[in-house]
Amino acid sequence: MPFADLDEVKLFYSDDGAGETALLLVHGLGADSHDWIFTIPALSASHRVVAVDLRGHGHSTTPASGYAVDDYVADLVGLLDHLGIERVVAVGHSLGGTIVAHLAVEHPGRVLGVVEVDPAYGYDAAWPAAFQQVADAIDEQGAAATVPGLAAFWTDETPPALRCWHARKTLTVPAHVLADSMREWGLRHPATVLNEDARLWLTRRNAPVLAFYADPTRTAWEEKTFTTTNSSAIGYPGAGHWLHQERPEAFNEHLTTWLDNIH
Repeated sequence: MPFADLDEVKLFYSDDGAGETALLLVHGLGADSHDWIFTIPALSASHRVVAVDLRGHGHSTTPASGYAVDDYVADLVGLLDHLGIERVVAVGHSLGGTIVAHLAVEHPGRVLGVVEVDPAYGYDAAWPAAFQQVADAIDEQGAAATVPGLAAFWTDETPPALRCWHARKTLTVPAHVLADSMREWGLRHPATVLNEDARLWLTRRNAPVLAFYADPTRTAWEEKTFTTTNSSAIGYPGAGHWLHQERPEAFNEHLTTWLDNIH
C-alpha cells in the first residue's frame, strides 16, 4: 500500500488515473478515503485522483496530538510535495470541506479549485456548545459516543447499508482523534459559526469554488463568499450529509461538468 512518510505521520493514499488536472479527495471526521469509492471511478477516467486517509484515520498513523485544521492542512501540503504535485483541485466532505477551504486560504498557490461537499462550517451559533458536549462524552465513553449523533446527518434517503457503514467506520477511530479534532475545529476555527467573520474568512479563497449542500437554504450564504465568476453552490433537498454517496450519479455529473471549466 502507498504511504507518504512525513515528519510525524505516515499518510495512506491511493493514486488513480491520469490527466492534466490532479484532484485531492479529503474525507470527513471519523471516516477514511473509502468514502470516495462512489466518485473515484468517474473522476479517474480523465483525471489524476489522489484520495488520502487523514492522520488518525484509516490506514494512516495516529500521532498523540496535532488534530487542528492547520495540522491536517500541513499534512496535505506534505503529501502534495511527496507526490510532486504543484496544484490540485481539492475536494473535501464535511470536516474535509473545511480542510480544503483552509488549504485554499493558506496555500493559494497549491489550489486550482475547491469542491466542498456539505462542508463543516457556517453553522448556527449553538453548535459549538454541542461539539464540546460530544467531545466531553468521547473522553468518557470512547468513539461510541459519536454514533448516536450520526442520525442527525441522515435522512429517509440514506440507505441502511450506508448508515451501518458510517457508524462502523467511526468506531474504528481513536477517541482522542475524534475529541481533539472536534474541539479544535468546532470551537476554534474561524469559519465554524455562521457570521460575518466566517464569511470574510471564506472570501480569502481566491480559487473557483463548487459547494454542495444537503440543506439548500445554506447555498445563499455560501454564494456571498464567492470571489470568482465560475463558483457555484448546489442544494440537494432531501439528501443526507453524505450526499455524494446517496446521489453519486448526479454528484459525479455536476462535478465533472464543473471541472471541465477549471484550468
